[in-house]
Amino acid sequence: MPNWCDNRVDFSGPAEDLVKLKKLIGTDELFISFQRIKPMPESLNMAPGSCTLMYEVVYGDIGKVLNYPWVKEAGITTRNELIRYVKKEQPDYLKWAVQYKSNLERYGFLDWYGWRVANWGTKWNVMLDDIHVIEDAPESLSIEFRTVCSAPRGIYKALLKLFDEHKLNVHATWFYNEPSAQSVGYLS
Repeated sequence: MPNWCDNRVDFSGPAEDLVKLKKLIGTDELFISFQRIKPMPESLNMAPGSCTLMYEVVYGDIGKVLNYPWVKEAGITTRNELIRYVKKEQPDYLKWAVQYKSNLERYGFLDWYGWRVANWGTKWNVMLDDIHVIEDAPESLSIEFRTVCSAPRGIYKALLKLFDEHKLNVHATWFYNEPSAQSVGYLS
């Protein structure tokens, strides 16, 4: 179970700008979608963790991998032996290694996890069950939702950039409360 951060965002501005804003940042189901505000490249939507092992096998520090018990039990002692073994047992892993390498070169991250934490400030998008609309009036919108572990600082910055890019006369106040980190405040 992750640690949660409670967020409340209050938007205010002319009614026509708030209508535009809602279309920019939300979907039919969600009032706010991080993917709409700061889209993550689709190629990063790959599993993190043990799936990145093949990247290490092909491009990384093979010494560490050669010491894994299952590698030793298979009698594997070189990078080429390990690549042949994996190619036979899990052929898709080699394709993933190439994609991880491409992601790292293009975006600086192997997969979604690192990119989202660096660019959104949290690892998951807002979930439908976590959004509560406090007020939805012509010139104001207030919503509350939870994020994992921390306030989505990158999303807040991207949101302000959207205001400028689309010439929206909208003001946003973003309050967060991270009880487990004993951190509370406003994003700025």
